[in-house]
Amino acid sequence: MSRQEIAEVIWQMALYGGFPAAINALNAALETFAAEE
Repeated sequence: MSRQEIAEVIWQMALYGGFPAAINALNAALETFAAEE
């Protein structure tokens, strides 16, 4: 999956898990993306 697709999935799950969880997930994804580079 591309980074954009991962972010989109996280935002879709925000409705089920809540926005604070989605923000935490996006921050974790950004950290992971930065570690890959």
